[in-house]
Amino acid sequence: MLIEMNSLLIENFVNYELSKVRVKVLKDYKQIEFDGRKFGPFKKDAYVEIPRALARVLSSEYIVEYPPPQISISDLKKILFYESKNKDLKKLEEDFYLQVKDLLYLSENKKLDFDPKEIKNILHDICNKRVEKILQIILRIEDYRKILPLLSNEEKFLVMKLNEVLKEWFENVLNNSYLRKV
Repeated sequence: MLIEMNSLLIENFVNYELSKVRVKVLKDYKQIEFDGRKFGPFKKDAYVEIPRALARVLSSEYIVEYPPPQISISDLKKILFYESKNKDLKKLEEDFYLQVKDLLYLSENKKLDFDPKEIKNILHDICNKRVEKILQIILRIEDYRKILPLLSNEEKFLVMKLNEVLKEWFENVLNNSYLRKV
């Protein structure tokens, strides 16, 4: 199951990076090949849809303007406030952490006027709050799958791994199963 989940995380990352985004072309540029497909030629001031990963590359060369992220620092602060004030997990988009990586990318490359350290600190706090809640749920609830719809893909992977480790640990401690292996 963990191999499947790991593959799912990789697949989700690739799908996110290959998802189309609408970008503004900043200067004329030749046709290029990316992921086995041709894009362009690009004409200044035109709007085109290209894979996110290609947009990131072309943006670094000032050929296109990378689109604004789906999530803002204000959204992160709201999520942190919710996670700090409530016992329940807030439902996150499955690609939440990938969206935050986009926000970080734009901030680190000075394309947005946000402090990358602040974003990382808020994200760290969100992660801490959510992991605490996830651990409590895993320890209390027999069927942890009930919370899966509330989690991002990365958190689902974490839950699967933690559940596997905790089950083995409890089995060893409570039932002395490690002695049976000797």
